[in-house]
This record gives sequence, structure tokens and C-alpha cells, in this order.
Amino acid sequence: MIDQAADRRIAPSDRCLAVFALGRAPRAALKAFGDPLGDRTGDSHAQIRACAALSLDDREDAATLEGLLVDPSARVRAAAALALAALPKPTPALRSRLAWVAHADGDGRVRAAAHASARALDLAEPTPRVLVLTPADAASGGWLQVEGDDAARLAVPVIVVDGRALVLVRSATPLRPLPPAQATSAPYREDDWLE
Repeated sequence: MIDQAADRRIAPSDRCLAVFALGRAPRAALKAFGDPLGDRTGDSHAQIRACAALSLDDREDAATLEGLLVDPSARVRAAAALALAALPKPTPALRSRLAWVAHADGDGRVRAAAHASARALDLAEPTPRVLVLTPADAASGGWLQVEGDDAARLAVPVIVVDGRALVLVRSATPLRPLPPAQATSAPYREDDWLE
């Protein structure tokens, strides 16, 4: 898995699956190989950095996730914001940073993800959820709009594998994909979607 996650000759969707698998491996077992999951947060491909962010869920990952909140890619910033909801007891400084991103990020999708994570941290410790969709065309430009039980809508980054859109998101409430007809346009530029 470590080699597949790092191999740039492999399709990004396959690399993301390898990164997700690394995220489920015991950290003690990975230590013998350095920090293969942390190494992916510095990958040149935004989709891989986003997958790595969503795979981080330990308190020791807080600094890495905070750094990814300022990544040039909106996909990576949104993934980092969503991943922060899984951290056990984040520091007040990190909560403040998340609140600032929810207020001031230049991309509406990132602001919404940060707001959802801040709200989830206030409610309880959420559980990871995987959402698999068919067909993949429900996702537009690498993003999928979902709605929670509280009717809050959120755009989350997706990867497409074998004609299915895969979303790894941490949420305090179950999320449902919105049909493309119900998905709303948001105040961001079209070229931001295609990074």
C-alpha cells in the first residue's frame, strides 16, 4: 500500500484508495516506514493531499491538518476542515483557526466544510462515514453536494473509482447526496472546481 500511495504512475483514484487504506492501518505498524501517510500530505497532486487529509484522525495530526487549511487547493482545504471534526479534543487555538476558515476562506465550499466541522466538534465526536454513489456523474467537477439531517448542505471532495463516486467524510449526522437537479450553485468560480 505504501508504494501504491506514493507511485505517481498510478491513477490518482487508485492512489487515494491506497492512502485511505494507510489511514486505517495501526500507526505503530506504519512507524517502521517513517510517516507514509504524512508524506502524502505533501504530494504534488491535490487529490492525493485531500485523501491524506481525510485519512488523518489522530491528535498528533492536528498540526498537519492546520497546515493544510492554507493549501492552495480548495479541495485540500475542505478535506482538512472536514478531517478536523474527527480529532479528539482539538486545542482552542485550532478551533479558532477553524472558525476563521469558516468565516474568511475565499471558497464557499471550504467555508461550509469548516462551519460543519466546527458545529460537529460542539455536538459530539463524530464517526467516519463512507458514502458510495452510482453513477459518478452525480458529482460535478470532483465535488458532490450532500445534505444532512439538519438540512445543512455541504460540498465535499470526491474521487471516482470504477464509475462510482466515493466520499470519505466525517459528520455528526448522516449525509445524503443531493440529486444534480437539487444541487445549488455556490458563489465560487467554475475554474476553482477543476484544480
